[in-house]
Amino acid sequence: MIARLLSYRPLGTKIYSLEHSDQEGTLCIQGVVVHQKKEEIDLTTQFTVATIKELKTVSPPVKKARLTLTTEEVLLKQSPQTGTDTEIIAATYPNLDLDAFYYQILQTGTQSYIAICRKAYVEELIRAYRVQGIYIEDVSLGVTNIGVLAPYCGDTQLYTQTAVVGIRNKEVEFVAEKEASVVETYEIESLRVPSTHTLPLATAIRAITATATITGNLEDRNKNLTRVYQEVATFKKIAQYGIGVLLVSLLINFFVFNSNYKQWQSLQETLQVYTNQQESIKQQQTVVANKEAIVKSILATGFSKSSYFMDQLIYRIPSTVLLNTCMYQPLRKTIHPGKPIHIDQGEIRVSGTAIDKQDFTNWVAAIEGLDFVRKTTIISYGVQQKNSADFELIINLTDDATH
Repeated sequence: MIARLLSYRPLGTKIYSLEHSDQEGTLCIQGVVVHQKKEEIDLTTQFTVATIKELKTVSPPVKKARLTLTTEEVLLKQSPQTGTDTEIIAATYPNLDLDAFYYQILQTGTQSYIAICRKAYVEELIRAYRVQGIYIEDVSLGVTNIGVLAPYCGDTQLYTQTAVVGIRNKEVEFVAEKEASVVETYEIESLRVPSTHTLPLATAIRAITATATITGNLEDRNKNLTRVYQEVATFKKIAQYGIGVLLVSLLINFFVFNSNYKQWQSLQETLQVYTNQQESIKQQQTVVANKEAIVKSILATGFSKSSYFMDQLIYRIPSTVLLNTCMYQPLRKTIHPGKPIHIDQGEIRVSGTAIDKQDFTNWVAAIEGLDFVRKTTIISYGVQQKNSADFELIINLTDDATH
């Protein structure tokens, strides 16, 4: 426990801190979960994952976090220059485009450590975490936060995931790239932590304590990230409260109106019977309407056409041919209730008696010459008496004649 941290800023009882780094060219995310209890800090969880998505598997799952970037996209320089941020940046990165880069500065008594990173890269990572349901409420660059641990480590070399930090007289003396894969275990104010997780721990402690002043143009962005998260958290609480109120209202409504349930059920049954009757009536009306439409169609289109066709046939009939029947679009089957009506569309069926075979033949030829006739088929021609023969014709109409 860190009992000496008396001036802390209460930001909640649980802090998730992540270091987003490269390990031999491969993404590696180290994280810690720190609980804050009165004037003490308890390190409850440490973890390492290979992707942002795997943070969902951490128990408890990560939903908000403070992020420290130590990938190759982050540059860190040590400078003897101290003073204002403008003076330090001008001396260390004289041509730095502050519209395109974020920077953070850790100052000691004699020198400064300046970390820079492109804004586009930082914003891309913030979005990548948000896609996985993780709100980033603070971003830090490089190992600048390691200065938080300096007062508690004595004169030593402190390893992180990517660097080795020299500490002397409770201040950072130098920062160098870690060449070998060195993993040590430290005990800092009763907090036992491996060297791979020292930087996430420092970031979490910085969120609570007032030690190690770090400046830079990234602070305004961090304030905005904190504000956005607080708005989201507030909205969720309001939504949860609203859902609670709604559930209570529904429960009250259930008890108040439960006594009327049977009456409502009876009305529902009556309504269902009425609805079924209405549906049956609609179905019958549909059947009637369809039949009426068929009749109207036959009357509207068939009657006038059939009269014209019959006139043309009779006009050309010789006196030696007597007609018995002449049916336009005859029925195929007897009409039955509930069954569709089938007709031989585009046909005229004619039967009768012919006294003179040559006249009959000429009459059939005349019929075939009509513009509305596609073909004529003699179904039967049989001699019944010496001078007469019964016949039956099917006259197929052209497509234009039937439309």
